Amino acid sequence: MLVVTAALLWTGGAPWAQSPSVPAGTYTLDAERSRLTIHLERAGAFAVLAHRHVLAADGMGGRITIPESGLQETIAQFSLPVASILVDPPQARTEAGLEPLDEDDRADIRETMLGTDQLNAAAFPRIVATVERVEGTPPNLSVVLNLRVRDVSHRVTVPMEIAVDSDTVRASGQFTVRHADFGLEPYRALLGGIAVADEITVRFDLVAARAQP
Repeated sequence: MLVVTAALLWTGGAPWAQSPSVPAGTYTLDAERSRLTIHLERAGAFAVLAHRHVLAADGMGGRITIPESGLQETIAQFSLPVASILVDPPQARTEAGLEPLDEDDRADIRETMLGTDQLNAAAFPRIVATVERVEGTPPNLSVVLNLRVRDVSHRVTVPMEIAVDSDTVRASGQFTVRHADFGLEPYRALLGGIAVADEITVRFDLVAARAQP
């Protein structure tokens, strides 16, 4: 039915050279202070009868390592356990201006999303994001991400705003991908009269905290 992508983040490179205050060390994702939501629209001739959906990341982890040799050598990778994704949590739907769904509907949607025709959580338990390139000048960067979903990789360029201090790195922004980018077909019913749109919008506000020695 759905494909979700969890996307991050940052790595070293020339644009970061203008931020000398960033110390070498390791930063780990602070899941409690981070937020990532995936927004799915409805499609088809009878779309008015269908629901829009909001998914929320839960259990996301990852780290950034900045070596003494400089930000150009930074290593960063992040992952999201597929089975932990929250389907239409009430607070996320309210914030998106949507009416809550009942628990039975949410359970059915989750079962479809994790099933073999979609994310297949049993065979592909994690979505992984790795940064390949960073361009621009802080705080506004253009980041090329390699997203891996169901063992299929797709590159996407993400505009994001970065804030850095001695203890944290914060990234916020949004981007769009498609089910088709990962070889998946959106959920369809009634011969396509009710469907999930191919396009997916990901919004994020992520915080990584400097690891304690």
